[in-house]
Amino acid sequence: MADPSLTSERIQADFERDGAFRTIAQYAERKLISTDEATQWKSRLFALFQDKIEEARREVRHLDTSLARLVDIARSGARNRRFQSPDPDVLRLAHELTTFDSWIISLYETDLTMISYGAPERARAKPAEMQKAMDELYKKRSAAKNWGLKAPELFKLG
Repeated sequence: MADPSLTSERIQADFERDGAFRTIAQYAERKLISTDEATQWKSRLFALFQDKIEEARREVRHLDTSLARLVDIARSGARNRRFQSPDPDVLRLAHELTTFDSWIISLYETDLTMISYGAPERARAKPAEMQKAMDELYKKRSAAKNWGLKAPELFKLG
């Protein structure tokens, strides 16, 4: 039986601060929960991961569909046709990029959520790291006068 001091608020705060796996291990080591309870909690956490993995798979399928539409739009726009304003290819591109971006953000949120289960501090740090890396990439591209410049070293992995 779990220690009565383990309120749902305390458990939530500990999970958010230390990560669920670390919290479960700490609770079991300190005998705040039994080994059987730790096993049940861990099983529930892995079931939650299964749900998030399936969510990510759906998002990837949506991304793939969006990328296929972007390919068609890019092929159409790459044909040498007389410019017009507003350009239908530009309008289609803007619409599909918005759709693509929405699915990217959805997948990124799913990624950060899964990371947060084990390493909440890492999940919180990643968006700021991405912003900093993008700022540096824009500077490099500007200095090189190359919109397509790649600099993967700017983006921290993991």
